[in-house]
Amino acid sequence: MGMSIQEQWKQVKNTVAEGLKNVEISLENQKYNNHYLNIANTFNKEMYHYFEDVSCKENSLTQCTQAMWYRLYLERKRLQNLGLRKIYNRVHFVQCKKDSHNKELVTIGYEDDGKNTMCEICDNSNAEENFFYVNDKNQKVKFFTGKKRKEYRIISSKFKTEKECACQNCGAFMSIEKLIDGCDYCGTKYTLQDLQGKVSSVYEKNNNTQTRTGSPILFIMLSAICFVFAFFLPIVSLLGFLFLIIAMVYIKNNGQKTTESMLKLKEQFQLLSKEGLFSEIENKVFTLHYCDEQKGRQALCECELGVDYKNVLLCETEKFFIEEVNFTPDNNWLSLKCRMHLRVTSLQQEQIVQEKEVVILKMKRSVESLRKINSDLLVYKCKNCGSSISLLNGGICEYCGSKILLENFDWKVTEYQSNWKK
Repeated sequence: MGMSIQEQWKQVKNTVAEGLKNVEISLENQKYNNHYLNIANTFNKEMYHYFEDVSCKENSLTQCTQAMWYRLYLERKRLQNLGLRKIYNRVHFVQCKKDSHNKELVTIGYEDDGKNTMCEICDNSNAEENFFYVNDKNQKVKFFTGKKRKEYRIISSKFKTEKECACQNCGAFMSIEKLIDGCDYCGTKYTLQDLQGKVSSVYEKNNNTQTRTGSPILFIMLSAICFVFAFFLPIVSLLGFLFLIIAMVYIKNNGQKTTESMLKLKEQFQLLSKEGLFSEIENKVFTLHYCDEQKGRQALCECELGVDYKNVLLCETEKFFIEEVNFTPDNNWLSLKCRMHLRVTSLQQEQIVQEKEVVILKMKRSVESLRKINSDLLVYKCKNCGSSISLLNGGICEYCGSKILLENFDWKVTEYQSNWKK
């Protein structure tokens, strides 16, 4: 027996309602996607201007986290000390479009990242981007160009934060972004946690590496070559299988270690942000590369580096692994062992070269500092003179020179190994 008119009408209404709901969800998703794409593009525009214009103010970078800002600040300062500037001749902005095969060139994903919501934008358009360094005489020193696939990570705190606030010391009212390098009026230093919609890291994927889990691309390529020549020399196919097995073991050992380490940390610290953690560790390593003051390096680590980074111009992460997570028997301290594969650009005998570096480091931090649910706006005071202290430079007071115990509030390097030339 067929459906009655009432049942048919009800089915039509349900179908139309479901279709409208899907359209509404699609429009809402597109709204979020456009919002985060705008953040990435605004960050690019601000960064290009920040490096090209030496008169550009330090707090002009408004679309990145404080850790990312400090990294760029030190990079620009190092270039200025060496009499160089970075000029972008061709820049690229992320756009949602499809290739000739109707495949999306930009993919956008979202993840609950503990304290934050993380947006990952993968730009696979292979757009050409180039920049060059110039000296004080406006002479080109080196030119970099190439088609790049970029990956942006943008984090937004799940806790509501105001766009503007009053300085806790002098009461001046300003946007939170303006506090990234301290209050413009009284100089009070603030530690800004993950705020709303800020770029925390940018990676170039044109080197065929995966920054967080590693990529066995070399072994896979060798396997493919061996299989091609196996038609002429069958024994070569055995080498192909061997390289393929090595690649599989590489993925399992390195990717699994990082995954297991993060699960172990999440069991103890539910609000721990994975992206925030990676960004903090990267910031420490990059600061050690860019910092010109011995006192600043000593504040960040309790060991000797044994390497000289005074001519480093640029650091980029290719691979990142967390290999060990350990708690002390009294459960008061946490230590991490990490391994980072970097691409380092440096100035050598008036020539700019790019080289690979592998850094293995151990870090420690108090468990109590990780268990606290901190607000997004913090001020640390010097116990000696009462001035505000920034954790970015290792917690050194700019007025009296006193230092706080960094490991009570942030990560401190305890061991450092590098294959960089001594």
